[in-house]
Amino acid sequence: MHDLIRDVTISTTESVALPLADALRDYRAATGLGAELRISNGFLDLVRGEADIAAHLMPAPWVKLAGRRVADVAFAVYAARRYLDDSPFDLCGAEWVCLDAARAGHPQAQWEADIVPESRVALRAGSLHIALDSIVLGHAIGVLPCGVAARHHELVPVTGVIAELTRSLWLVTQPMLARAERIRGLLDFLHDDLERERPLIEGAGLTTDHRRRSSRP
Repeated sequence: MHDLIRDVTISTTESVALPLADALRDYRAATGLGAELRISNGFLDLVRGEADIAAHLMPAPWVKLAGRRVADVAFAVYAARRYLDDSPFDLCGAEWVCLDAARAGHPQAQWEADIVPESRVALRAGSLHIALDSIVLGHAIGVLPCGVAARHHELVPVTGVIAELTRSLWLVTQPMLARAERIRGLLDFLHDDLERERPLIEGAGLTTDHRRRSSRP
């Protein structure tokens, strides 16, 4: 049984990789079992067997998949305290880190194109980790998942939750696998563990920002 459960592959994105990695650590501590976590901004094909479980942001699981909704993943704009201490803060006049051209079709990139003047883009990042490091170090401000930003006490939200970027986090698998004890037990554990993180993931305590129109001068 231990060898079988270690075969389980979980696909996820950068936006929820940290809370999911923590949940898997708790799972290993509680059961002595493990699973392989693959982090990609693409979507591994569950039907073709590229992964057994996916933890992804989506409106609803595809018809061919069985899933459980975990939370609404919220995003907001964050800045480091040191950045805010350097000068009076102006959202439109700040320097930003934004997604690069490879992510141009992403909802966050579209929001940034509407809101951020091109002249204020200090850095374009191809990954969440690069953007996060830039913001934590005080080089720029930028959009982050609330659940990720909450792990860094030096970060401060400078907007409310960006309503149009909020998406649902689902744990999904093939219906046949969902009936297997090893998969069902892992899904239940991950769901319950992530449920405890839900206030952070959903940006509890932040107001909702419905900003849509460009703030460019």
